[in-house]
Amino acid sequence: SDVQKQEADKELNKKADKQAEEEEEEDEEEDEEEVDERAEEREQAEQALNSNLQRGQTSVFSENIKKAKEFEVEPNKIKAAEAKLEEHKKNVKREELTQSLSKTIDSLDEEKYDAAGVKKAKKAVADAKAEGVDVKAAEAKIKSVEAKRPLDKAETEKAKRYLQQSVKEIVRKCREEKGRQMSIIDADGKKISVVGALDAPL
Repeated sequence: SDVQKQEADKELNKKADKQAEEEEEEDEEEDEEEVDERAEEREQAEQALNSNLQRGQTSVFSENIKKAKEFEVEPNKIKAAEAKLEEHKKNVKREELTQSLSKTIDSLDEEKYDAAGVKKAKKAVADAKAEGVDVKAAEAKIKSVEAKRPLDKAETEKAKRYLQQSVKEIVRKCREEKGRQMSIIDADGKKISVVGALDAPL
């Protein structure tokens, strides 16, 4: 009958409305869960930026920054983390250069001059110095090693000319009436001043 049909339609409509309400509530709950989950992940990403950055974790920390950007963590916190990462990279590089420089300098033979070794050491010093590494000790050792370098032909000739000129000057001064003021070491190892004189006829 028409009355029964109308009642059946009402019942169906009620069920449909109830089902729609339940589905809407489920969607809202799912949305809330997604919001809560994203908020939790965002908090985790933010906390990861505050973690201690140690050697060997550069890639991991870079990923943490990338993830923080994806979850829209505050820009100033991301900027601070990026600065920390760059400083960490510089420190790692300085440590590596310091170790390399130390190894290179230790390999220098202080008793025997090695041109190739000195050249390599100078490059290591330049690289380390550019990154703010203290290279004073290394430079001092290179200088000490270079002092043992044999003179080349031009330097030998220059030294020879200087010696000849010096001897001539000493002889000239000693032949003068006043002689030449000189310093000598006596038998006791003391430095004393004397006058050097040369009698040409004798």
